[in-house]
Amino acid sequence: MGIRDDLKVEHYLQGPDKLKVGETTKFGIALRNYGDQAYSGLKLVLIGFTDHPKYLKVWDNITINAHQAQFRWATVKCDSPMDMKVWAQVFKDGVSVAISPKKTLIIQEEEEESKLVLEYFDFSPKEVKYGQVISGRVRVRCYGNRTLTDSIVLQIGNVKRIRSITVESGMAKEWLFSEEITKAHFPSTGSYNVCVSLKNYGGRICQRITVREYIIEGYVKNAKTNRPIVMAKITFAGKTAYSSIDGYYKIKLDSGYSGIIRCEKEGYWPKEKVITVREGINRVDFALPPIAPVFYQLIGKVTDADTGLPIAGAQIITPYKSTTTDSNGRYALTFSEGWSGIVRCVAGGYKPQERAITLHEGENRLDFALVKGLPEYSTLEGYIKDKKTGEPINGAHVYWNNEERITGVDGYFIYDRRPVGEKGTLKVVKEGYVTFEQPLTLAKGVNQVEILLAKKEEIEVNLLPLALIGLGIGLIMLSERW
Repeated sequence: MGIRDDLKVEHYLQGPDKLKVGETTKFGIALRNYGDQAYSGLKLVLIGFTDHPKYLKVWDNITINAHQAQFRWATVKCDSPMDMKVWAQVFKDGVSVAISPKKTLIIQEEEEESKLVLEYFDFSPKEVKYGQVISGRVRVRCYGNRTLTDSIVLQIGNVKRIRSITVESGMAKEWLFSEEITKAHFPSTGSYNVCVSLKNYGGRICQRITVREYIIEGYVKNAKTNRPIVMAKITFAGKTAYSSIDGYYKIKLDSGYSGIIRCEKEGYWPKEKVITVREGINRVDFALPPIAPVFYQLIGKVTDADTGLPIAGAQIITPYKSTTTDSNGRYALTFSEGWSGIVRCVAGGYKPQERAITLHEGENRLDFALVKGLPEYSTLEGYIKDKKTGEPINGAHVYWNNEERITGVDGYFIYDRRPVGEKGTLKVVKEGYVTFEQPLTLAKGVNQVEILLAKKEEIEVNLLPLALIGLGIGLIMLSERW
């Protein structure tokens, strides 16, 4: 019987491989049977070799069953300086059946080399929240007969702190540190290692830290308009926050909690929710209904500047809507949102008026007192034709001061009983043609235009000498008729 493939022996050094004379070290020996056959009468030997083999420890009459492992321990004392090869070997009936790799054990008389050793590291608290400060200390001891210098490396998550330290022979020195924990250290909550090491002399000690965070955050908006509500008050568990300009708020808690969170703002119905705050970020949004409906209204009255009597049928023109006054000279226009612009009031026999206004939430009043003038009216009429063929264009959309007309088969449109001097932009839109736009001021009487629209080419503008309108897109023939 020779070396067996199913029997394996290994030995482990339980300590440094460099010792001083007189020191002891410990070996662990593992004998494993990987086969299906049991063995008995085995002899296990721990052997040391310098100039000749020496049995350091012997175990006789060992029985090991199939697929079994056995362990032995041996303590070896080093009596003289030497370099010793150590291995474990198994014999059966005097024949070697298993042998372990050799390891070298060095026994020295000279004094151990000087070095720095991390002796102690700790900090508190071990459970923190963002913004909390931890405090701790690191102790380094110098072994040997020389004064040594090294750098302590403290790794707190993603942040590294380095501190130079010099320790005299046989002495120890401590570094006291403190650090505020932020998301730069740990981007998210959880448990992490905080470790310290020496840059040159090695060694590493780690302690666990747990980062916890309990946050409620969200947005407060108007339930009707979906716009943010500023300075809404949010209360929960004795803590209060106010929403910012974009409606955002945040509440930080020391721990998890279940209770009622309340959101309130003057002019809105308050809301409450029952929530359970867990570790991490808890999102809670609010949509507060306004107590009074939100509206933007323009109201007013149109009167004669001399008599003070109301003017019925006066036209109120805004950039978005138009209306006329009732028999009492009153008018009202309602909008879904505020705006800034010019409001124009036009009535037959009176000079038009224009007023600037910024429309705010609620009622906005704007009165007009018109000065009498000649009862003059204007009519704007004309034809829309194809520039190339001269044929009328049917279905062209004509726009004048928020009013729309659609041409018939003859290409004709008309705006009747318009105030003299009315200003605006005449716009013509037809699919397949270049859009026409032209600012106009209506003269007294009938203002006739003929607009020639071109396809895919620049339109020329020709004006009759009776009224100069200006450059535009299209061919305009303008005349006044009395």
